[in-house]
Amino acid sequence: KIIGAQHFAQAAIASGTFNPSIDFASPLDGDGHGSHTASIAAGRNGIPVRLYGHEFGKASGMAPRA
Repeated sequence: KIIGAQHFAQAAIASGTFNPSIDFASPLDGDGHGSHTASIAAGRNGIPVRLYGHEFGKASGMAPRA
């Protein structure tokens, strides 16, 4: 499951290296795997999970702070 997602395309867009035919200005990627997997594996430890005002405890990646 995905708890949260971020993307970091602003620098590529600003520098002119962003290619919209292969790059994504969103947390999506070309095959739906890379960013999602990285966020699970290296996510922080003990992060509060909140969605639409509801609390769901805390979450952690498999290798926090990796």
